Amino acid sequence: MMKINSAAGAAGSVTYQVRRSGMALRMVTILAVLLPVGLGLSYALLSLLGHTAHLWQALRDTVLIFLFTQAGVCGRLLIGRKGQRFAWVRTSDAGLAFAAYRRAARFVPWTAVRSVRVRCAGPLAELVITPETVDAVIVMEGGVPAQRPVRRRRAPAFVVDIGMMRPGNAAMLAEIHDRLSRA
Repeated sequence: MMKINSAAGAAGSVTYQVRRSGMALRMVTILAVLLPVGLGLSYALLSLLGHTAHLWQALRDTVLIFLFTQAGVCGRLLIGRKGQRFAWVRTSDAGLAFAAYRRAARFVPWTAVRSVRVRCAGPLAELVITPETVDAVIVMEGGVPAQRPVRRRRAPAFVVDIGMMRPGNAAMLAEIHDRLSRA
């Protein structure tokens, strides 16, 4: 696989990115769903063990621990590390450039893209990019490890989390399919 500095044909390109605030919102959403499940399991377990006297104190402690953990995780995401980038996707006349969270960017020319589809919905949506061959994918320079292909439908593919990207999943997919039809 070759290495290049940037995607060719950056003129007329559209970039889709995850904002730090969007990532924090995703974490809050996921953790907010886990809170009632955790409380329910704690209540059931304590009831089975016969600790009803200490039940409300244990549930209060569980809620406090959960809320402090959630605040720490969200704070860590918002502050981040210097140079740390979230996932992004860029469409241009030359092809599709993308990077998964904390991975080096990749570039696929439109002629080498077999299929692009969205898997799941909402904040857990993923963009699955299937190239004709893995050799057609170009690794762009970066100081982080490159993303490895995964097997989807018996073909090597690259997966990028796009659930919280802006301007939006529908706009991104429409842009990609429009560029694929022109290639």
